[in-house]
Amino acid sequence: MLRAGDTGGAFRTDPPSWLDPGYRPANGSQGWPVTRGSLTATDLHVWMFQSSRGDLTSDWSVLGAAERVRAERLVHAEDRTGFVRGRAMVRRILAAYEGIEASAIAFTAGEYGKPVLLAAGSVHCSWSHAGPVWLLAIASGGAVGIDIERVDADFEWHGPADIAFHPHERRFVEQSADGRSGRFYALWTRKEALLKGLGTGLHDDMAALSIVNASGVMCDTVLTLGGACWQVVSLDMPPGYTGAVAADFAIARVTAFVPVEADLSLSLQRSRAVPKPAGSIVAERPWIK
Repeated sequence: MLRAGDTGGAFRTDPPSWLDPGYRPANGSQGWPVTRGSLTATDLHVWMFQSSRGDLTSDWSVLGAAERVRAERLVHAEDRTGFVRGRAMVRRILAAYEGIEASAIAFTAGEYGKPVLLAAGSVHCSWSHAGPVWLLAIASGGAVGIDIERVDADFEWHGPADIAFHPHERRFVEQSADGRSGRFYALWTRKEALLKGLGTGLHDDMAALSIVNASGVMCDTVLTLGGACWQVVSLDMPPGYTGAVAADFAIARVTAFVPVEADLSLSLQRSRAVPKPAGSIVAERPWIK
C-alpha cells in the first residue's frame, strides 16, 4: 500500500515496487482533478487500490445499509475489513466523478445483480477484487465490466476450463507449451469482465461464448446478436495479478489511477492508447443481449 513518507508527513510520489515505473503524479497539467467532464466517450478510467487494516469508522460511515448488512455477515475480521475499506474507496472515487458525497452514492441492481448507479446520467462502473487488490472501471461512453485474479502458477485450471471455456478457448490454452497458466488467466479475466459488463454474470452457459476464434486467435471484440460491439482489453497489472476490462464502446485510451492512501488528489496515473482491435467474433447464443 502507498504510505506517507517517514519525515514531515509528506506523501511519496514515486511508484512503489508493486507498480510499473511508468506511473506519475496525476496533477495540474495531467488533468487532475478527475471529474465526469474529464471522461470522453472513448475514455476508460481504471482505479487500482489496496484495502488495508486500520480504523474503520470513517469508511463504515459512507457505506449504504445493504453494504453494512453484508459486512456484518462476514465471519473473518480480515474479510470484513477488506470489504468495508474496498467499498468505501469505490464510493469515494465515484463521488469524485459525480460531484456528491460518498455516502450519497446510491446503487440499483440489474437482473443478475450487476450494480448500477441509481441517478440518471451517472457514469458507468464495475469493480472487482482479488484479496486486497481492487480494480474499479469508470466510463461515460457506455457499460463496462472488469475482473482481476491473483495468479497461482500451480492452480489446476483444467476443471474450471472444462466447465467455462469453449473448445476454441481450451485449445488456445493447451497449445501453449510453457505458459498455460498465463493463457488461462488471460482468458478467464477477459471472459468474466465481458460477462459482468453484459450483466449476465457467471452462469452455466459460459462455454457457449468464446473470445478465441476458430483460428486460435484471442480476439479483442465480440459482436452480440443485437449488433453491439464489446471491446475487451487486458490490463497492465502488478506482478502476480491478471486483469481485464470490457466495454460496449470503442476504447481509445485507458488511464490507470492509483490513490495514495485515501487522498484522491495525491493519486498516481499512467495512460496508454488502445490499439485497434485485432479481431472480432459474432455471438451465436441468444442469451447475449
